[in-house]
Amino acid sequence: MCVYQEGFTSGTDYSLYDTGWNRISTGYLGSYFNSDLDAVEFGITRQVLLDHGWDGVTPLTFQVFTTNDGAQTNCTGGGNSSDLADAITDDQRGCDDGVLNGGIASDASAGVVYYASIAHGNQSVNRADDIGAHIYDPESNTGIPGGTGFQRTLDTHAIFAVPLNIHPS
Repeated sequence: MCVYQEGFTSGTDYSLYDTGWNRISTGYLGSYFNSDLDAVEFGITRQVLLDHGWDGVTPLTFQVFTTNDGAQTNCTGGGNSSDLADAITDDQRGCDDGVLNGGIASDASAGVVYYASIAHGNQSVNRADDIGAHIYDPESNTGIPGGTGFQRTLDTHAIFAVPLNIHPS
């Protein structure tokens, strides 16, 4: 099944197609876009999915792609040309064999992302009295409630329980 956007004017200019590219006249409920998350949500009735072969239990597989009508991207593999501008999981966009390959299962997860939070302070050599302002500069000097400096950074990471690497030099 395919949800195809016919134009860019509203959330109602979409059509559903089955795997043979036959238009399905019912079952589309609407869509919602969230540009902050780069996300789109399509509403399709459960019944139309069941009517077109879904067993109601098996995870659905999504093929996400964009097209550019008339682009006719030349393919060097098995496909002659492609209107696909981009496709998730098939970097060749069907050019190598004429088929859009791969998909994302509805029960897939994104996995774990590791990151390191680092506070880097690169200061010139100073007297001990001057270094104190980099550690804690009170509100009276900055006008910022709570002051600034490494002390504020440490407090923030403690509040959010985020580990911190400190690299003063």
